[in-house]
Amino acid sequence: MKLTSKEKFWTGIIRYNEAKGIDYVYRFGFRLLLWKIEVEQRRKNNLWGRFGGGWNWEFGILVGSDIIINYLVGSVRISRRKKNEGEQKCQH
Repeated sequence: MKLTSKEKFWTGIIRYNEAKGIDYVYRFGFRLLLWKIEVEQRRKNNLWGRFGGGWNWEFGILVGSDIIINYLVGSVRISRRKKNEGEQKCQH
């Protein structure tokens, strides 16, 4: 298969990201009743910045199936837990 120069560029970026991974300052999560809360801060030296697309600073709230609160250098994601998430079924 012959790739164009643009396809080679994007393939190289994808391979680099897979090899390097995302570098975090901290990342943790916990459950609170019916909610799952995840807090993270990525390092600004990531290839695509802290928030992707080259953005290192972001402030705002995104509402969809999850609520994401971006606070300049990190983010908090709040999502509703699935009914059986985190529970193991007993099989007798």
